[in-house]
Amino acid sequence: MDTSFARILDQDLLNVFESKIDFEKGAYKTYKKSLHSPGIEMALACSGESDSLKKWLSLSIQNSYQLMDHEWGGIFQYATHFDWKNAHYERLLRVQAEHILNYTRYSAIFEDSIALQKAEKIYDYCNEFLSLQRPLFNNSQDADYKKGIESTTYYALSDDERRKLGVPITHEVQFLKENAMMVNALIQLWAATGDEKYYGRAENIFMVLRSEFKNENGLYTRNTTDASLFSLDDNIAMLNATILAAQISGQKKLLIEAENLAKNILEKFTTQNGSLNSVVGDLTLESDVLGSSNMNAAFVIHHLALISKNEILQQEAEDLAEKTLDESSDFSEYFIPYRLLKTKYMDEEPLHAVFILEESGTKIEREMLQKLIAYALPNLIIDRVYKSKMTSEQELLYSSTEPGTLFICNSSFCSSPIKDPNEIRSVLIPENKKPMLPEQHGFTKSGLKN
Repeated sequence: MDTSFARILDQDLLNVFESKIDFEKGAYKTYKKSLHSPGIEMALACSGESDSLKKWLSLSIQNSYQLMDHEWGGIFQYATHFDWKNAHYERLLRVQAEHILNYTRYSAIFEDSIALQKAEKIYDYCNEFLSLQRPLFNNSQDADYKKGIESTTYYALSDDERRKLGVPITHEVQFLKENAMMVNALIQLWAATGDEKYYGRAENIFMVLRSEFKNENGLYTRNTTDASLFSLDDNIAMLNATILAAQISGQKKLLIEAENLAKNILEKFTTQNGSLNSVVGDLTLESDVLGSSNMNAAFVIHHLALISKNEILQQEAEDLAEKTLDESSDFSEYFIPYRLLKTKYMDEEPLHAVFILEESGTKIEREMLQKLIAYALPNLIIDRVYKSKMTSEQELLYSSTEPGTLFICNSSFCSSPIKDPNEIRSVLIPENKKPMLPEQHGFTKSGLKN
């Protein structure tokens, strides 16, 4: 067991998690093999602190490539029989988005070009087979090209041979959560590659979701044809996409929009005992309360609260996480990652990336943003300081700093001035997140001291 990681997280919980993960084949010791995104996310966040998790993460990522269609790209839903070879051939948009995120983050941290190539191949699949209703993506493609016909032989064929037989049906329905996840995935892919086509597609999807899926009650609908039910997972995915858009653009109106959505979520989904329902609206049965959904909501709202310095939202998010963990008896491999991620998402203080700018929209700003986003830190806050609008405190700190300079700071240290985007890696990758200079800028956990 890695003692450095054990000092940060609960040793017993780590022991339980490690007893459930497969160190020979990757993923979990379960009949179905697939990447469980919360587990991968936790391993990515902690890979610099645990050698065993780092090895398991690499094994899981590399073996998951067996779920990719060798001709068309795209990730099959899962494999069975405790192995990666027996694929279930249906392809879901959610699974594609999750794997783009997992592969791009892994490629950024470990400088793995193969993982990035796989992520781009997944996008190519989505663009060709799930994009009949541009810019949104359709939700899924069937496993079988013809009902009742076994698919293993079909997927061993070449592209031309498959098309002669027929192409599996694509379900032409577009859902909010999955497309909001693709917004984040494509922005991550843009950050990792620098290819603006990914950012453009993400931006177009986001605009459609904002304009066509928003209800008059302030929540977002699952699709555009049914405004009677509202899903917590859908709205949290949209909130997450809005926060990312606000961070990248620096637009205050998007941050306000995110705060309003978070308040609406807490107001309309909260039960009498303080948890969040999975669904609200015209229900015939009582809604479930899912621990995983509540933890995701707590993480996203907490991040927003740190960015906007909203202490009320921050406290509500912390209370929700504590309540969910205290009341849950779930210590399965599927929920332990949320328990461990709480340390990274809510207990560790955020990192502030402080841009010193003359104006917005410069080339260096965009290049810096790409590097920052590529590492996908859960608690990163992007602050812009404009030379013409500095406060007296900022004047003392930055008046002699050249525009285009970046600092990465928390309450106990601040990096040396960063002028080359490639220098960001030495500060942000897990094994390098150590103090570079004594405290200079006076950051508190919530932001810059006034």
